[in-house]
Amino acid sequence: MNVIKARFVAARNSAARIATVTGSAALAAGLTTSDYTAPTVLATIGATATGMVAATAFSSAPDPVKGPATILYATPGVSLLGVLAAERLVPGMHWGEIVAVAVWSAGVWWLRPARAALRLLGRDHQAPTITLAATTPEGPLYPLAQWWAQHVGIDGGIAPGTRLVNPQQLSPKCVTAIIAAPVGCPVPTISKTHLSARADIPEELIHIDPIPGRGASFKQLVLGTPPTDPQQEWIKRVGSVLPGTRLLKIRTPETERKKVTK
Repeated sequence: MNVIKARFVAARNSAARIATVTGSAALAAGLTTSDYTAPTVLATIGATATGMVAATAFSSAPDPVKGPATILYATPGVSLLGVLAAERLVPGMHWGEIVAVAVWSAGVWWLRPARAALRLLGRDHQAPTITLAATTPEGPLYPLAQWWAQHVGIDGGIAPGTRLVNPQQLSPKCVTAIIAAPVGCPVPTISKTHLSARADIPEELIHIDPIPGRGASFKQLVLGTPPTDPQQEWIKRVGSVLPGTRLLKIRTPETERKKVTK
């Protein structure tokens, strides 16, 4: 994760925490006075609407995902307005109002619905954990890591000082691994042309990309054509927010055209 993105994510998380504390304070004040109700309502509507537009407008997530994400993002603001309305409608201070304020404060602080919405939309850039354990000789992909160390990561090689970690077989024709540079050093620019010639792999089947949430010391290497599995994509994007859900039916332009021609 570059410095600008890291600072943006940190600022966004801090702003969310501050908004939660401010909302809790406004609800607590609303138990005894209505002086802050109108400003709180306006601020809540403005912040919720702005956040929803910013989160969904530039997201590449499909529309069926944007709907639940929008509901999740609006949940803190809408529920806060509901508690404020109850405080105004119920005369005096009722114990139920105190419970509602406590539940809202604790629920938003711990569950963080807005962050869950961003995760659903693929916008929550959290640094993934990379275990840099050496590939053991017993591993099925050890020859790949060994070949890289002997031909690519050596002094004078295509990417001196680098090594392959966490190799995985995605399919019979696709392998992925992480290119790791020495601590504090970036992965050098790796020529796909030279790597293609060295490994005897077509250049169009070599993919070297940054890893979202990680620094320049790591790059993702993919050799071959990654398999497309809609079920796995659903689990990766939605499973952490809606555990246990799965795709039951997939419609594509190709399947619709087949139905028409039959």
